[in-house]
Amino acid sequence: MMNIHHAMKIGPAKINDLFGRLADTSDGASKKRETIFAELASELHLVAELEEKHLLPMLAKHEETKALAAAAREDNKAILRQLKELGQVPKDGDAFTQGLASLRKAFQQSVRDDRKELLPAVQKVLSREEATSVAGKMQSGAAQAEQDRRDEANQAKADAKAAREEVQREAEAAQAVERTREAAEQASREAARQAATTIRQASDAVGDAAREGAGRMAEGVRRATASLGDAAGIYREAASSTAGDLQAVASASNVAVRGLAEVRRHWNEHLSTTLQEGVALSQRLMRCKTGREVAEAQRDYARSATRAWLASQVKILEAAQRITADALPTLQARLGEGQGQRDGATPAAR
Repeated sequence: MMNIHHAMKIGPAKINDLFGRLADTSDGASKKRETIFAELASELHLVAELEEKHLLPMLAKHEETKALAAAAREDNKAILRQLKELGQVPKDGDAFTQGLASLRKAFQQSVRDDRKELLPAVQKVLSREEATSVAGKMQSGAAQAEQDRRDEANQAKADAKAAREEVQREAEAAQAVERTREAAEQASREAARQAATTIRQASDAVGDAAREGAGRMAEGVRRATASLGDAAGIYREAASSTAGDLQAVASASNVAVRGLAEVRRHWNEHLSTTLQEGVALSQRLMRCKTGREVAEAQRDYARSATRAWLASQVKILEAAQRITADALPTLQARLGEGQGQRDGATPAAR
């Protein structure tokens, strides 16, 4: 067990070392001074606290040392007041250097007084058991304070690490949102391309039918010129046939326009749904705390986005099918009528 003499020397030795380190710093090292000064203040408070809690109450019980205990309390209070005043002084000028020298001088005088007066009185009035008990309590208090400081430092490191991880997690979530957005845009572009292809194919089918009708009209005109005797009748037939063909083409074109409007509406609905799901994903990712939660959020979004895309494709393809189904029967019927008219007119021409 440490004796009282050694117990009373530990704190002052560390404090004197801190005074020396502070004195060696320059005015330009204000941050370093702040750090060392904070440690010095902690040690001065600890020494005063341990004396007030364990040593001075024991001395105050004895008449011979009561006055010494009171004087020691006043010394501690004076040093702590001076410490507080110095803490408010900027650490980058002469005022701090001078204040530090004054505080150091006062502390060292207090240590000398303790060594010359307080320590002999302690050894005189306290029994060996009492002195050993006081020394043990002061040692335990100092050790606990040191452990508390280490725990606080470790907690500060852990908090800093958690803050960095939080920043990294938010950055990863933002990157995940960006990747998801890019994937959604790519899917949207692909869907638009496929929709355009489907619509173009439907339009091509309508155009083919129109061209076939025009070709049939030209054939009618050619036949009309081959027989001057039937020219007037053939001209009337060509005009009638052409009017019907053109009307069929116009009807098919109107169907295509209506179909395109329906495709555009389905596409806009898909874009709106994708945007809403993207916003919901962003909010969910910001609430994620682990990589697993981020992955699950992205998985759920991918599934939802894929199903939404497939649903929109089904609607667009169904619309394209309806365009074809609505337009082609009119053209095919007109083609059939034209074929019947040619078949009926052929014997007369001959």
